[in-house]
Amino acid sequence: MTEPENPLLPLARTRLHTVIDGKWQLEDVLGVGGMAAVFAARHRNGKRVAIKLLHPHLAVMPQVVQRFVREGYAANLVEHPGAVSVLDDGLHEGVPFLVMELLEGETADARCDRLGRGIALPDALAIADAVLAVLEAGHKRGMVHRDIKPENIFITSDGETKVLDFGIARIDEVAALGASSTQSGSSLGTPAFMPPEQARGERAAVDARTDLWSLGASLFFMVSGQFVHDVETVSAMLVQTMTRQARSLGSAAPHVPREVVEVVDRALAFQPEDRWPSAAAFREALREAARGAGIFVPPRPSAAGYVPPPPPPRSAFASASATGAHHAMLARPGSSPEFTETRISPDTPPSVEEADFAPPRASRRAVVGAILALAAVVLVAAAISALNRSDAAPASASTTAPAAASSSPPHEALGAPAVEPASASTAPPPAPEPPKTSPPKKLTNRPPVAPPPTQPPPRGTGRRDLGESRN
Repeated sequence: MTEPENPLLPLARTRLHTVIDGKWQLEDVLGVGGMAAVFAARHRNGKRVAIKLLHPHLAVMPQVVQRFVREGYAANLVEHPGAVSVLDDGLHEGVPFLVMELLEGETADARCDRLGRGIALPDALAIADAVLAVLEAGHKRGMVHRDIKPENIFITSDGETKVLDFGIARIDEVAALGASSTQSGSSLGTPAFMPPEQARGERAAVDARTDLWSLGASLFFMVSGQFVHDVETVSAMLVQTMTRQARSLGSAAPHVPREVVEVVDRALAFQPEDRWPSAAAFREALREAARGAGIFVPPRPSAAGYVPPPPPPRSAFASASATGAHHAMLARPGSSPEFTETRISPDTPPSVEEADFAPPRASRRAVVGAILALAAVVLVAAAISALNRSDAAPASASTTAPAAASSSPPHEALGAPAVEPASASTAPPPAPEPPKTSPPKKLTNRPPVAPPPTQPPPRGTGRRDLGESRN
């Protein structure tokens, strides 16, 4: 039997790229159910989650909205790692939504389609064992899933099994809502995996054994690749389910050991009292049948050749939000002047990186600043050099002994370089008579003579000038 495309799928696709609550952007459609559609979404900070959004035509019904939010948190009440957690909720244009953890992997239904056949028996038994553990935890808290099927059984990329969509779970402790929770006589769930009492709309007869029948039908499909009733239409499926006993697993999958076939066939009994009494009993019977048939059931199912697809490219909304926040932090007071906030156009492609939005004039400003700094350093160095030259100008020892100025200072005897005489503009008033030139005399090693006390040292110096003359 080939199932037609969900008529609500096109509506869900029109919501793609919508920004929810100003921070979550819908990137891909993960699934569509009778009440809501599930999307892969990305937060503006880059984190990816799953968002379950109620269908718009149901959002106008207050009772449906209340049930959607209340039962959306039913998975959190299970308190089992195999149940998908709900992280947050809210309203978008009057439509309620739930934020859930995003899983990476594939459903059991998708794995069967990918392999083109049934799942290997050891892996199928490992998946069923994990689902029964989640159902056992839920049943102890008075919760019935009522929609167990391969599409709601998820195998993550690291081998964990998760039970999806407790959205139509019945919570006995809040059953006082009566018809507001589930209309009497209606049938919910998927026909191919729906037990007889649920197909007939007998709400009072739905209990934990309803989930066990659905899991038996799911295990039947995972192992054989066929439905329990071999018909071609949904109407015929409902008629067969309501009136006839499901066929034996051995008729559809002869390779399955007899011990396992007997356990699955009991789970598919037409009358609820003929099925396994609890999820724990069903789980233990499967384990015992596997041991009796010599089947090793791994703690986790294998990947079976599954290769996770790459995540969708980061949306322009998330890129713009993250880049704008980053540039805003850089542009706050006291930050580097080369960085300023850059606003990104909504038409920016998702593949553009943040570095592509750097201001084009930032490098030119840096070059001009470096040139100005270099010029300032050169000017300061020139000023210091001129000041040192002015400080080294010698002064005349006295107006009566000009000839001594031509004598070399004592340090020449030690090989120190001579200092050029100071210019006339910086010297004291000239002597009455011009100095007499005489050949340089040979300097002897005699002690230096201090200058007369009446002659002050050159202005601006605090050290003995190398150009001072001796008597």
